[in-house]
Amino acid sequence: MALVHDDVIGILAVALSFSLDSQGRYTFIDELFVEEYACGQGLGREALEAAEAYYR
Repeated sequence: MALVHDDVIGILAVALSFSLDSQGRYTFIDELFVEEYACGQGLGREALEAAEAYYR
């Protein structure tokens, strides 16, 4: 969740799952949203990079 002055301006939902087909655990992006007025500031990229570092 991205906050500016206690207002939510972005959200990233990561889902965790398990599959025999993929031979174990995997994660996927279920939802990524950034308010239109905040687009172009790198918030989505920053959220994806943080999720990748956390779940790697």
